[in-house]
Amino acid sequence: MNKVVLPIAAGLMLILFGQHLAGAFVMGITVIFGLRLLEQQFAERAVVGHHGNSPRDLIIVRSLDGAGTFLQQFTGSFFACMFWMTQGNLGLTTAAHWIGASQTGLAAAAILQIIQQVPQLSPLLKGRWCAFVVTSLVVSSVDRCIHPGHFGGPLTEALLTGMSAYGLNLAMDGGYELFLALLKL
Repeated sequence: MNKVVLPIAAGLMLILFGQHLAGAFVMGITVIFGLRLLEQQFAERAVVGHHGNSPRDLIIVRSLDGAGTFLQQFTGSFFACMFWMTQGNLGLTTAAHWIGASQTGLAAAAILQIIQQVPQLSPLLKGRWCAFVVTSLVVSSVDRCIHPGHFGGPLTEALLTGMSAYGLNLAMDGGYELFLALLKL
């Protein structure tokens, strides 16, 4: 728990000093990593305690995995949408940008979660290239439905948002692996 308190405090400080997006990003990543750590601890406890497939532990592990995955998909979609809506100038964010990016993030994460949970559809997210194409298409479609593009053609911003969302998810996965390696030092 100590590993989570300092980054949350840093995120709150950023928000208090007017860096709302940076603070939200730090806190979002911290919560995602915290959920992943809890998931790992419960999974290890089930193996070490020889509980094997205890229904209670399996439910907790699956719930933590689902919550972490949803939040990661939301965060990637939200920040990609916010970045491209403001064309990289995050100082221009308004309440309308926050609402649009939140809607995009929630809808895209919900659709991707459904795809992941439906056995016939879940293979679409296996492998980097398949996951890239599906995530990009889902986020792009949602982004296009939520708001019009702010630059380029009618699909330019939506396509960039979709591809960036997948890139942010990959970066979060890599960051988590680095975080685990640093914890072991």
